[in-house]
Amino acid sequence: MDLLQTSFRLLARVRRARAFHPVGASYAGSLELTGDGPLPPGPHRCAVRLSQGVGVLAGWPDLLGVGTRVETADGPVDVLATTVGSRGWRRLVLRPVRRWHRATLSTLMPWEGPDGTRAQVLLTVDDPRLVSPRPGEPAEHLPVRITWRVATPHRVLQAGLLTLEEVAPDRVDLDPVLHSPPGWTVVPRWLARVRATAYVGSREGRGVSPAGRVLRAVR
Repeated sequence: MDLLQTSFRLLARVRRARAFHPVGASYAGSLELTGDGPLPPGPHRCAVRLSQGVGVLAGWPDLLGVGTRVETADGPVDVLATTVGSRGWRRLVLRPVRRWHRATLSTLMPWEGPDGTRAQVLLTVDDPRLVSPRPGEPAEHLPVRITWRVATPHRVLQAGLLTLEEVAPDRVDLDPVLHSPPGWTVVPRWLARVRATAYVGSREGRGVSPAGRVLRAVR
């Protein structure tokens, strides 16, 4: 684990950016959520970061990401989703895409509840104005809406709409292992531990605390 943490710390330091999805743009918005599941229903304020996994030129496919910090009465819940196939088993496979429009994203690693229920967050972007993979493109067309679902393999537990309302400073550092819904954990646990270690290394390389506060300048 020490080697993994060190590797991601050095990668973040060399990039002068996140080790994961370094190219991104941040927004402030809201999530309207209904249904009984890991997250409390109702309106929630959100910090949202759209990102590219590699940052390739427009026209070339890339892994796109949507990171959301949902502010709840019990504390923040962080959700990181990446582009996957649109249906069936393909939702378990990463898929580079050429544009935000018609992108399907998944958290891949599910939450597990106290009763053993496992649920993933699925996002769908359906906005024909978004014709490139650029994270900053939605800023030209606000408000932009993204469909949210929290689902088990057999049914949808919660449904909602995430609305990007305005551009925001890129200050929130998301960690879905550290900030999961109360009573729920990211599984499998061994992979969650690996992921948490990698995030610690990435934050250290940028001089950022788990809460997203800058500790020192990255040089």
